[in-house]
Amino acid sequence: MKFAAALAVVATAASVMTAPVAHASAEQFCGELAATWDGTRCTTLVTSPRDAEMFISLDLPAPMLDNPTSGPTVRGYFHKLIDGWRKTGSQTPRDSSAYTGYEIYPGPGAVQTLIVHETFEPFGIQANNAFRSFVFDMAQGRRLRIADIFRPGVDPMTVIPPATEPVLPPALDAAPPPHAPNTYPFTVEEWVPGPNGPGYTSSYHTFGLSPDHLILYMPDEPMLRENPSPRDRLVWSMDGGTIRIEVPLAALAGSLRPEYGGN
Repeated sequence: MKFAAALAVVATAASVMTAPVAHASAEQFCGELAATWDGTRCTTLVTSPRDAEMFISLDLPAPMLDNPTSGPTVRGYFHKLIDGWRKTGSQTPRDSSAYTGYEIYPGPGAVQTLIVHETFEPFGIQANNAFRSFVFDMAQGRRLRIADIFRPGVDPMTVIPPATEPVLPPALDAAPPPHAPNTYPFTVEEWVPGPNGPGYTSSYHTFGLSPDHLILYMPDEPMLRENPSPRDRLVWSMDGGTIRIEVPLAALAGSLRPEYGGN
């Protein structure tokens, strides 16, 4: 089969947390997705009317699938994702692959974070990457958005940028493709919310919490900057997750709710 090689090269993201029942739970859910469990991953092959094949491979976060707090949201996400990829595969004129990896971060306290890395790769064309975050307060039994981890009345778009100042510039300088430091679009003003909008931050939509850090993935998915700044610059496209930074919770402690690292 033409996708035999693809099985060998699909990257599996390492999980920070594992569970003894991981395989059983993931295998059962893979069946619900109408796909095939190969022992480690959930896979399926879609063929379009033009005989183009899309190989889909999902690394399923078993620890989150059966938990009563995270399970419904995470299962719904994977159902929607594979349905969307199947639709794309049924229409595409080019062979392609689509796959996921994930990471799970515990803490602080009862918080659990799931980060899913989506990759769609039409063969012969640069892959598109996107990152989805699912942050849960297991004690309260709910999913958290970025505003939920801050005290009432605190605007995340205002308090997060100053806390990123020590870590954002070096991350921008090191970002691909290789470029001179502090050159467009890898300048700080493009990566913090401002008067002209959220820039490449995606309004900090994709974030995670570890015991000591707020983890930000920017942007969350491929995006096109149609109004570049300065105006003489070319329109710029940016892949999802181009910048990943870890902001110490201590730098935000006065603004965070106590259960999420605040004082």
